[in-house]
Amino acid sequence: MKRSEVVEELSRLVELEIDALQAYDAAIAWVGGPGTAIGAELAIFKIEHQKQALELHEALLGLGARAPDVEEPDVKGVVIGALTPPRRRLNAQEILEALRGNEQLTTAVTRNILAKALPEDVRALVQRAHEEEQRHLTWIEGALARAVWFGTSGATASP
Repeated sequence: MKRSEVVEELSRLVELEIDALQAYDAAIAWVGGPGTAIGAELAIFKIEHQKQALELHEALLGLGARAPDVEEPDVKGVVIGALTPPRRRLNAQEILEALRGNEQLTTAVTRNILAKALPEDVRALVQRAHEEEQRHLTWIEGALARAVWFGTSGATASP
């Protein structure tokens, strides 16, 4: 794979990671902060996305490239309130469904990149990111399946 193609793929991943950070910021705020059960897990995922973004940025610098300037969320990557704030407060299920979509997208993108002939150091970096994305997606899908936001009364409650 040509250097320019590797740079393009890594730049795309950096953009998705920045979008994910913004989505997790919004989601954490919507579920009541990192002091809630869901918010605590989402805060961990946000930190992992931040770490991935930094590692990808370092990889780009190592290739003699600049990381993309990401000021506005990418329409493909962010679902929760990044483009226009919702008119009503989202519930935990809606937030997790939006995050699931984001993680599905990022997982698909990393899978497609891994199918290419990457330099070994870049492959290892993308593979670690892919494994984290899969873990995030598995947790979110499990949380949705268990309806973790419902209390014993069946009413929507803060986790």
